[in-house]
Amino acid sequence: MLTPSFVKQPLKLRTGSYSGLPLYFKQHLIKSRAYLLLAVNSLLAGCASGYHGTHDTQLAYSPTAGIMQEAPALTRLANQNTFGDMQSAWPDQAISFALLPYDQRDTREAGVRLMHELATLQRAALVRGNDASRSAMAQWRSVIMAQLNAPLRSRHLPASERLPLSELAHWGYCQPPPWVEVWSIHGVSRQPWRPSLTLESVSESRSAASTHAWHISPQGQAERHGIAEWNNEPVLLARGSRVVVEWPAQYPSMGVNVERRWVNERLPQWLATQLPGEDCQIWPQEKSQ
Repeated sequence: MLTPSFVKQPLKLRTGSYSGLPLYFKQHLIKSRAYLLLAVNSLLAGCASGYHGTHDTQLAYSPTAGIMQEAPALTRLANQNTFGDMQSAWPDQAISFALLPYDQRDTREAGVRLMHELATLQRAALVRGNDASRSAMAQWRSVIMAQLNAPLRSRHLPASERLPLSELAHWGYCQPPPWVEVWSIHGVSRQPWRPSLTLESVSESRSAASTHAWHISPQGQAERHGIAEWNNEPVLLARGSRVVVEWPAQYPSMGVNVERRWVNERLPQWLATQLPGEDCQIWPQEKSQ
């Protein structure tokens, strides 16, 4: 959209003629006009910025604001230009996601590295005869293997509201699922979500000697919280949350602490790139003709 003509060019200071006035009056008048015009130019620049930004979206959608609550048709969504335009047309409860092309490559490489580190911990558990830890590691690797072939999302999208769809590998949204997913020394499990569900309630029976757990929100934010008696932090869980109870020092065995700490840190980051549910709509990048 074109910028209105009245905000294209800044106003210019014209000193004019002040003949007949004392010198200090001339200097005072010129300086006062300069300050006034500087303020006016700043105001007009702000108008130009607002005109290019959110005001366009509000004007474009205001005639059909009531229709925006409905799930949009594919043909209608295909006419949007930015990720922000797409989100404005999605259902209220939808959890949006998008993937940048370079994140697609880097994230999958991180997933493969995670598989290798888990294999090291699994072998250590096998050597020590710790069948429970070996079984849990096998389940972790099995789930991650399936995730490597599933759509991913970027954790950080620069200026996501104005991000052109042409710069995305894919985009879409998910409906909040009815579960919370927990990763622990007992494997991977999902339990039904309820409004009072907390981080403590899903991790207390799975923590063993763990003192911390990670909460991955449906939007992809990963935060570390205390779960022991001395550092417990109350955290309510939303539908689609994921929880990683950190692998304690004595599991699976001594001698692999570097790998264990690496997995404790990187697994939450990996899960933050996963889609927050199964009931999802996804669109591929539009190819130029």
